[in-house]
Amino acid sequence: MERRAFLATLGALAVTGCGSSGGSGTETTGASGGTTARLPGAPDDAGILSFVLGLEQLQVALYQRATSSSFFNPGQMTVLRALADQESQHVAKLGSELKRLKAAVPKARALRVPLADANAILSIAYRLENLTAAAYLGQVDRVQDKGVLETVLSIQTVEGRHAAAIGALLGKTATPAGAFAEGRNMATIAQARDAISV
Repeated sequence: MERRAFLATLGALAVTGCGSSGGSGTETTGASGGTTARLPGAPDDAGILSFVLGLEQLQVALYQRATSSSFFNPGQMTVLRALADQESQHVAKLGSELKRLKAAVPKARALRVPLADANAILSIAYRLENLTAAAYLGQVDRVQDKGVLETVLSIQTVEGRHAAAIGALLGKTATPAGAFAEGRNMATIAQARDAISV
C-alpha cells in the first residue's frame, strides 16, 4: 500500500473508530440536490492550516496570560513557559507553511472566558490542548501536500503531550479518550472553540 493511501486509511479509522466524523464539517445540499462544499472551511491544505493556526493562536494567548500571572508556583511556571514557547513555535511554523502555499495568515481570535485563578487557566488549557490535538488528527486523511502532512503530524503528537502535561498539573488523566486518540472534524472543533473565543 502506498504511503498516501495508508495515511488516509489510518486517519479515517482514527476518526470514525471513535464515533466522530472526519472531514471538514457537515455537508450541505444545494438546490439541485447535489452535495456542496463542507463547512466550515474548504477542504484544502491552506484551509486546514488556517483552521488549526487559529487554535494555536488561542493557546499562545492563554499561556501568555498564565505566565504573566502570579497564580503558579515555580514548578508549574516552568511547565507553562515551556508550553508557551512551543505553542509560539507552532504558530510560526503554521504561518510559514501558509505563506509557502501563498495563503493568508488569519487574524488571531481572542479568549472570552474568565481566567481568574490557576484552576481556571489550567482547565481551559487542558480543554484547548485536547481540542487542538483532536483537530489535527481529524484532518490527517484530508491533507494532500507532503510538507503540510509532516507539519500536521509533528504538531499533533506534541499537542497530545501538552495536554498530558497540563492534565498532570490538574491531577487529570493523560489519556481522556482512553487507549485511542480521537479525531474531530472542523465543525465539532469550531463549536467548542467558539464557546471560549471570539
